[in-house]
Amino acid sequence: MSIEASVGVAILTLLIGVSSGVFWARNRASAASDAEAAIQQRKLDAAVREAKASSDELDQFAYIASHDLRAPLRAVANLAGFLQEDLAGKVPEESAKHLDMILQRVARLDAAILGLLAYSRVSRDDEAAVLSDIDALIRRSVSEHTTARTTLVFTDSGLTFPVAPKRFVQTLGLVFSNAEAHHDKGSVELQVSAELKHDRLYVSIADDGPGIEPQYHDRIFELFSTLRARDDVEASGLGLAILAKTLRHLGGKVSLRSDPSTERGASLLIEWPAEALRESQANP
Repeated sequence: MSIEASVGVAILTLLIGVSSGVFWARNRASAASDAEAAIQQRKLDAAVREAKASSDELDQFAYIASHDLRAPLRAVANLAGFLQEDLAGKVPEESAKHLDMILQRVARLDAAILGLLAYSRVSRDDEAAVLSDIDALIRRSVSEHTTARTTLVFTDSGLTFPVAPKRFVQTLGLVFSNAEAHHDKGSVELQVSAELKHDRLYVSIADDGPGIEPQYHDRIFELFSTLRARDDVEASGLGLAILAKTLRHLGGKVSLRSDPSTERGASLLIEWPAEALRESQANP
């Protein structure tokens, strides 16, 4: 074999060796990358499971604690009520006011406990969805959660949509009752509309109240959040937090539009996803 041929063979052998080395190095790097990705995925899955377990434990704690707190609270209310009856007309006016205040505070705390119970139950709510008359449910919700102060302005949509009826009525009712409770005038007007977009139900609720300043748009959806003193408005501060948690649980969302510096009122847009139907309706 000539020298040139020998050199060519040597170079070819060297190139083959280098290529093989690169190939196996790439394979090893790819395998290492896959292994690292698998490790990270397992860590992520574990973190998700841990977060869910912590959330479930917190909900369970809130449920048990709230349930157990109501018994002694009822006892305090009963005792204060007995004292109020027994001492009627026999104590100074200031003392009578103090008894009234005790009963008022007990009622407020009881409402907060009931709200906390409702909040903890959101993720446990297994009410089945049915194809529902949305217009009828909206009118029912307004009727059940407002007083004669409120006037509903609503044009029937004619929509049927898969929702859990009780949950839908109660959740929208949180908005309606909140609008009435925080209104600063004698009468309340609620303008409500419903429409279907991309297999999702959108319910718009607008009131003619004082409005909510932009810096508080996120805060109102937090637990125990109120923008007015509780002596001014009897509210638990949980209604809109329950609304937001319910929609997160279902895969929906809520947005707020309001700026009192430009106009009165607040408008909430609720995005409600289609819920899974009962098997008998899903497969007739």
